[in-house]
Amino acid sequence: MIDSWRQLLPGFDATQHLTGPIVATTADAGACCGTTVRGHHTLIRQGRTSVWMVAGRYRVSLVRVDGVWRISGITLKVSYEQGDRELVERAQERVAPGRGGRTSV
Repeated sequence: MIDSWRQLLPGFDATQHLTGPIVATTADAGACCGTTVRGHHTLIRQGRTSVWMVAGRYRVSLVRVDGVWRISGITLKVSYEQGDRELVERAQERVAPGRGGRTSV
């Protein structure tokens, strides 16, 4: 998931990911955390602002390595989407040549 984010998120002009409370459970082999999420992704093309929002639930698996918790997996279960899904393709196109979409503030 992280690799796919690297090939997607820089292509947007702005993103905002809002999470809810994190619920953690532990077991002998590791731990698991879960939270709800809404990710807003904004792209500006020809002076027009478009937004794609995806809502769902993250599940993060953790393992203990040398006394430190490490992420071993992240899963997003999508509940629904709103807005322009085509923005995903446009953002990927912007990242492919290494241009990126974000501007400095």
